[in-house]
Amino acid sequence: MVILSILAALLLGGMLLWLAVSQWYMHRRRACECTLITYLAGLYARFGIDAAPNGFARDYLRTADGVCLALYVLQGTPDAPVYVFMPGTAAYAQLYAQLLVDLHRRGCTVVAYDPRGHGRSGRWRGYFTVTQAIDDARAVCAWAHARFGRKVVFSGSSQGGVIGLYVAATDDPAVATVVCHNIAWLDGNTIRQIAILKPPLWLVPFLCWLFLRLRAWSIPVTWYLPFDKLKLPGGGSAMELMRTDPLVTLAYGLGAISTLAKTDLARPLDRITTPLMLISSRGDEVFPVAYEQHLFDQLTCQKRFLLLGDLPHLMILKPPPELIDAVVDWIRVHAPGRWPANPQAAGDSPTSHPSGSN
Repeated sequence: MVILSILAALLLGGMLLWLAVSQWYMHRRRACECTLITYLAGLYARFGIDAAPNGFARDYLRTADGVCLALYVLQGTPDAPVYVFMPGTAAYAQLYAQLLVDLHRRGCTVVAYDPRGHGRSGRWRGYFTVTQAIDDARAVCAWAHARFGRKVVFSGSSQGGVIGLYVAATDDPAVATVVCHNIAWLDGNTIRQIAILKPPLWLVPFLCWLFLRLRAWSIPVTWYLPFDKLKLPGGGSAMELMRTDPLVTLAYGLGAISTLAKTDLARPLDRITTPLMLISSRGDEVFPVAYEQHLFDQLTCQKRFLLLGDLPHLMILKPPPELIDAVVDWIRVHAPGRWPANPQAAGDSPTSHPSGSN
């Protein structure tokens, strides 16, 4: 009995310590804005990203449950197609500046945002559910639709691509098409495809139930995704960079992990009607191409699968020209908007004309 009491006390103490560390991380303040701008400028210079951190017009959107989402806008011509972008796991919008700038220069109005619990957006770090992420994505699309007066392209990378598939399944009236860099159906089997931990399927429902009840506890994202394998475009370890990035969210609440393991689509894959473009690469360290192809084959909507060569998962940070060309071609067909005669001159260049907050 004494031994059991000691073990119980140690378990309780460990859980309380874990909770305390989790809450410390979730509530930790971001660095001041000057520090973040300086860091991003150095990051862009290091990797040759042709953009300026303060070249994005800043805006904010308050969600129905009171979370403030940080928006980053590159406005094109008045009739330009509108491209809404969501980043991937742990990341934030301005990390994808080259992609956003490239699309803006080709003639798009771009609206990128930090998901709740990420980057500059509100609520606790890493504390969210997939359902909230879908609702937030649709809220940003509605905001962009109302502001610019046309249906939008919703796009995302990695986790953002997964949310893109789920947005497509809602048949959102503000969304003309989705462009997904990676997709997954969170049916409980997905974690056996892309996660490090691969529990038996019969155990997944219990783990999801347990994790939801321990939602205030968090774990490093490296415990469930193979982030240590991620390579930067041009080489080098992504995790070495991410560990020192003041805007990266390196731990997720167990409630987020639970819903990333299993969340129902609004409608089955074969009943999705929103046109969908899927982008992937054979060198992707996280999403198996065969798994994505299996899901893509079930889609009956207008669709295209752009499969690139031996490029890493993070190729989207420095997108190859063929990726930008293919996305622009897809948008021309499936999203409303007028393209400028001289795409390079569309809107102000974010490398030379910083904009303040709106």
